Amino acid sequence: MTTIKKLFLFAGMLACAYGYGQKDKTMDTVINMKEAVIISNRLKQFTPGSKILSIDSVALRNNATNTLGDIISSQSPVQINSYGTGALSTISFRGTGSAHTAVLWNGFNLQDVLNGQVDFNQIPGFFLDDVKLQFGGCGALYGSGAIGGAISLSNDRVFNNGVGASVITSFGSYSSHFEGAECRIGQKVFSASIRAFNSTVLNDFDFVNKYQPGFPVQTLQNAGTTEQGALIDNDIIINDQQKLSIHLWFQNNDHNIP
Repeated sequence: MTTIKKLFLFAGMLACAYGYGQKDKTMDTVINMKEAVIISNRLKQFTPGSKILSIDSVALRNNATNTLGDIISSQSPVQINSYGTGALSTISFRGTGSAHTAVLWNGFNLQDVLNGQVDFNQIPGFFLDDVKLQFGGCGALYGSGAIGGAISLSNDRVFNNGVGASVITSFGSYSSHFEGAECRIGQKVFSASIRAFNSTVLNDFDFVNKYQPGFPVQTLQNAGTTEQGALIDNDIIINDQQKLSIHLWFQNNDHNIP
């Protein structure tokens, strides 16, 4: 009996020593790492293999006084059907109609609920920081209005960037001019910006009137358009898992009919 007790005591000591050694080994290999957070929208998450064209940020900045229709027409192979400055401008994505292309601004669909179209002449490039064009059907993501493709528009959120302001203006033919101003502030947990613009085009060009005797040269009247708008972006970081975003877009368009 004494021998058996000694064997059990020896086995218990070995078990305790093994457990103590395992504990030390585990403690030596513990490495605390901060989690990595990856934030993305549905355009990137659920479109593997799809053709997505991003408009260069430099091109957007250089075309800030133009409309979205002018930017897409000059920076991509997508067809834009434009009927002049201030007139209707629609898109034809891979041969489909304008109602078959979803236009999303920060995830919000801009398609008109009545005719399903978007007038690209009414979207100023001054309000855009990122423009992406997805080719092909994506109705599973954005509904039946995305048979030809989708256009994703978004604005940058810049934190820890201090206070800044900028002014932009341009003048062109047919008495057209554009003025825009932006004020922004970026702190550790708060980012805000406000942009405002005014655009006026008289469209007072000369033309030959073939419907009057002698084909007189006349100046087009009552064909002007005036647009004003303001864009407000606010982002507040509540904690590591929550963020509050507020985006407001106000715009007034006055188009005359000659």
